[in-house]
Amino acid sequence: MAIGIVFCAHLLFLLINTLNAPDVYGTPLIQSMPRPFTSYDVIQIGDVVSHPQTHNLRLVRFKGIVTALRTIPRRIGMVPPEAHTFTLTDDTGAIEIFYTGSNGYLGPLKSELLIEGDMIEVLVHISYITSPGSEEVALAANLRWVERPQD
Repeated sequence: MAIGIVFCAHLLFLLINTLNAPDVYGTPLIQSMPRPFTSYDVIQIGDVVSHPQTHNLRLVRFKGIVTALRTIPRRIGMVPPEAHTFTLTDDTGAIEIFYTGSNGYLGPLKSELLIEGDMIEVLVHISYITSPGSEEVALAANLRWVERPQD
């Protein structure tokens, strides 16, 4: 039951955010940024995972290692086009990050910036859902921007 709720929460998050995904490929840009990337402080993943309500519906900048890059295949019905996920890991924890692009393509981003084992910085939109009568939290991070660290 709990797995079904988490899956439904992720699916709903993907559906909502697929509608707003622009056709931008070949650059690190996923969606337009409201302010410069460096103006966001790097947040520890463990802080967001342990206190998601503090970061709910906010843009958060992470720095970590890409692991578990995978594609969620297209399905019939209300499921969006292919979605891509990867796990970002830092010294404090790990978080699964989603990317859905129109036409189901990640484009050059997949081969150039999302390589397993590489260090990247990302800007993600955090959202979480709690089930009524349950303490379980479904945490979702939707990719908005990615680039290699400058240091």
